[in-house]
Amino acid sequence: MNMRKIRWGVTLFGGLTICMASGAQDANRSQYPELGKVIPEFELSNVRYYPQRRISNKDITGKWVVLDFFSKNCSSCFASFPKINELQAKFKGKLEIILIGDTRMADGIEVVYEKFKNKLQLNLPVTYESKLFDNWGIEYVPCLIWINSKGIVKAVTASSDFTAENIALFLGDKDFDFLDRSITGIDSIMNSYTNSKPLLIDGNGGNPTDFLHRSLLSVFKLTVKQYVPFRIDGFIDSELGKGTGRFDVTGAILEWLYEYAYCGEGIDIGNKYGTFYHLPVLKLADPSLFKYDFQSGENLFNYSLIVPPEKATRKYLMEVMQRDLKNYFGYDAGIENPKVPYWSLKVSSAAKEKLKSKSEKEVVDGSHAGYSLKNVSIQRIIQLISGYHQQVPPFIDETGIDFKVDVEIDAMMTDLEDIVKALAKQGLILEKGEKEMPAIVIRDPKK
Repeated sequence: MNMRKIRWGVTLFGGLTICMASGAQDANRSQYPELGKVIPEFELSNVRYYPQRRISNKDITGKWVVLDFFSKNCSSCFASFPKINELQAKFKGKLEIILIGDTRMADGIEVVYEKFKNKLQLNLPVTYESKLFDNWGIEYVPCLIWINSKGIVKAVTASSDFTAENIALFLGDKDFDFLDRSITGIDSIMNSYTNSKPLLIDGNGGNPTDFLHRSLLSVFKLTVKQYVPFRIDGFIDSELGKGTGRFDVTGAILEWLYEYAYCGEGIDIGNKYGTFYHLPVLKLADPSLFKYDFQSGENLFNYSLIVPPEKATRKYLMEVMQRDLKNYFGYDAGIENPKVPYWSLKVSSAAKEKLKSKSEKEVVDGSHAGYSLKNVSIQRIIQLISGYHQQVPPFIDETGIDFKVDVEIDAMMTDLEDIVKALAKQGLILEKGEKEMPAIVIRDPKK
């Protein structure tokens, strides 16, 4: 999952996707997998690409096994499969990985995976079911449960912790570092912070002395829930923020803080599709503070601002935030019109008429492995591609097409080069260019 897009009020744990269905919370917690305990009894049926069609906890005794739970709508899950496939081959005969797809929330998961599998030539056992997700309280995916040869649960992780180094330690029956994604671990994170009161008050999200700057600026910790509103006024006008004079964000990268301060909106700035550049332009001798890692928490920050309620307007909060960022980080910043890179979508003259839709009904049918689009606008195509590539320069429509089109994108949506090739076959040219565009520019201070 691309981390730039986080829905308001939704918690993300290092790339995990919420995967909840009615009944998941009602399962008997005594049956959930627990670290250091024997895996609860289970049975998987209709297992594909495996010597046995049925697998139970008894069948894996004496084996080192990882159960990888995934869902249709989890981009992070599908993005991890090539790495998992490579590591399965590397540890063939020593480790068995079994994918388990969630059938509760959306139809067609089998079709999506099979298409993805065939394109990338994956060689992983897979089954599809819902019962185990409910019985074991699987609420976030990807969720990998590591089971040793004695049937003991050694770890519950995301795919980011599924590395060759950790696998080697696991097979050697040695401990390794990981962020606990078990129900106990998730509960600990979920209970670590509530957005109903200010950050760091009475131990909410950490200790009162954890801040770097007040209005509160502190370093984010992975054991705290991430909370990133789209816009400043969206928070102060909400039930949580109204009348409180406060604005909170946890787990934000530094560019988002500058976007709040100079545009009033953070992660939502990427949706402007060429009218405003989606990333700050850095003119810094040392831009290291803007290099972040959601897995380790490097250069992620919390910011909490409380002002008198009568002053809590978008404009005033932005001004205060600008001063706070200047006071702590020292950079000069403002809105300018620099020349910036972008992706231009054009069309050949021969293809323009051929693309005109022959359908009366809009159809957007596809998955991570490609899309069939009928009777859609060029802007809809750009939005779709942008959703998979939010950290690259913006995509801008320069086709001049003002009618609906039919387009087939036979490409891996996570691979931009593959998309470029697929569009080119239909006369749509996606290429890099440069143009002047309003943007936040951050500079070293004048001496």
